[in-house]
Formats: sequence, structure tokens, C-alpha cells
Amino acid sequence: MKLAVIHFFDLAKYPPAMNLVKLLASGENAPELIVYTRSETAAIDGVKIIRYPLKEKSGKVARMAGYLSFYLKVFRKLASTAPDTVLYYETLSFPAVYLYLLWNRLRGRKVRVFCHYHEYTSPQEYITTMKLNGMSHALERRSYQHFSWISHTNQDRMRLFLKDIGQRPDQRHHIYPNYPPRSWQQQENSRTQIPPVRLVYVGALDFSTTYIREISTWVNTQEEYTLDVYSGQYSPELEAFFASLDQSRVKFHKGVSYYELPNVLKDKHIGLILYKGHILNYVYNEPNKFFEYLVNGLNVWYPKEMEGLKKWRSGGIIEVDFAGSIPALVPEQLSADLSALSCENASKEIINQLFFFNRKGHKELRKEH
Repeated sequence: MKLAVIHFFDLAKYPPAMNLVKLLASGENAPELIVYTRSETAAIDGVKIIRYPLKEKSGKVARMAGYLSFYLKVFRKLASTAPDTVLYYETLSFPAVYLYLLWNRLRGRKVRVFCHYHEYTSPQEYITTMKLNGMSHALERRSYQHFSWISHTNQDRMRLFLKDIGQRPDQRHHIYPNYPPRSWQQQENSRTQIPPVRLVYVGALDFSTTYIREISTWVNTQEEYTLDVYSGQYSPELEAFFASLDQSRVKFHKGVSYYELPNVLKDKHIGLILYKGHILNYVYNEPNKFFEYLVNGLNVWYPKEMEGLKKWRSGGIIEVDFAGSIPALVPEQLSADLSALSCENASKEIINQLFFFNRKGHKELRKEH
């Protein structure tokens, strides 16, 4: 089987996609696999990655020309390599797939299309954000009936998506959560006795969409808490804000590699999720970091606005009013069952569907070993 994976956004910044590609490439019957992305840094052993980087800070016309160039280049590669199956991520990856589908339709050849969404985008956002995104989604809606697989990261996002496109759930619709590698659950920790209670936040930073100001200001006044913040996405204003705080209590670090996270988290007690829920995508978000904190043995504090995490509330997973009164809580024993929270487990169904269908789309029997 020939498989093409198209990830318009920087693949290196999307660990769940990287994890799946690694799993696809590591199997005994690995497909002939090519990945297309804008990323200049993503690298996976044994995987051919074709890169078409774009200059984000160029003008509007030049940026649009870059987008169109990406689609045409990917389409030409698809046409020359003729994959049986295409897996694409997010709406902005679809135009290249659409061209490939049209080309194969003219030739009377069937291609299986798999689609996964890292995020949920509302109809209003498709209208008000970049026009190309809205146009690409219009093409998607015309094509969904021909897809073999459509997945979202959780049930809430899938429910909203199906309502938006006016469809009922069927066998093509799947939940594919963002779990970390199984090996992370076997990491040894080096947590010391408390106090201090060591809080940690890993992720993008923004005063308007996260509670980073509120939690940092609170920790700055607490004698028995510390906070380490790791982010590769921040503004000069945020950097100046952290510099104004007590560095012995609140420390800012300029990013960390995804695969170094277990080492970073092994001496921390509580992981923070700080989204304010300014759009539905974040209200119904179950972030990568939530599961990464948990499988590394941390308690998790999340904002009361995040409806998507309420079902996880249990021992050690605490809902907090970051805009109001932040409680001085200490870590407790996690009561949630974490055994199934691995990308290997989450990826079983999509890998099964990718590998065990023949070109006509009929399921083949999987041999038991």
C-alpha cells in the first residue's frame, strides 16, 4: 500500500501526528509512506518527509501565492507517486487532496481519503477567518461523502462538527484522542516532599486567552508554591511580565522539546491547563498536555470554563476558578485509570483501517500472530 500524509501546518509542532507517523513506519508491514508538510525541522527515522516551507511574515499576496504553490507541488507529487490512500490533517491541507481526487476521478481510479482534525472550527470561524480556509472547507463539505475516515479528538468536538455539516454519525466518524507514547507511563519520577508544591505549565502563552497572568501573580505571593513555565510562543510583553516576578518562585523557560517533557515533568507535582475558553474549540478541548501531565504522574488543575475536561474530574484532577479565588491545594493520589492513555492504544483503529483494506475498499482479514 502507498500512503501519503499531508500536514499543511508545521508537523514538528503537532506531536500526535508525529506519533502516528512513527507508528505507521515502525510496523512489520509498513506502507510505502511519504509525508508532505511545511515544516523545516520535522524528522522521523525511516520516513521520507517532503518539505515546502512558507514565509509567514511575507505580504498577503506573497503568502497566498505560497499556499497555492504548496498545493500544486503536493498535487504533482501525489499524481506522480499515485498513493492508494491519503491521510490529511486540517482543512488547509485539503486543496491538494481535492485536486488529487479530481485527477483520479477522471482516470476512473478510487482513492481512500482519511481526515483528522486537531481542532474544532465553527461555521462562524470559517466565515470570519482566512478566506482560503472557508473555501477549502466548502470543498471538504462537497467531498465528505467519499471519505473513508473522519476523526476528531473527542466526542464533544465530533458532536459539534456533525451538527455543523448536517450529518448523523456513521461508521466513518471516529474519536482519535491525543495521548502520549506508552513509554511515558514507565518513567521514574524524582519528586521530593512538599513544600514547595511545584506547579508547571507547558504551552502557548497569551494574556487574552489563558490565565497565565492570574496563576503567575498568585504563585508570586505564595511561600509554599513554585511555578515553571515552558513556552516557545510568547510576546515581549509576556517576557517582561515574567522578568518582573520573583524568579525564585516563578521561572520562565523558552520552550522544551516534546520528547524531553518526561524529564521536565518528573520533579513537578501539578500540571496546569490555562485556557480561558474564548471559543468553542477551547471550551470543548481535551489538550495534549492534560494527558501528558497525567501519564507522568502529575495532578492537573484546569479552568472551570473547560467543559470538555469536567468528565475527568476525580482525585488529583481539579477544577479551578483562575479568575476568582485560587485554592491552596496540595497534590493527592490520582484516582483515574491511566492504563489506556497511550498513542499506541488510541491509534489501533486508524492503523487497522489504513493497513487492512485493499484497493477496492473491502476489509481484509487481519492475520493473528
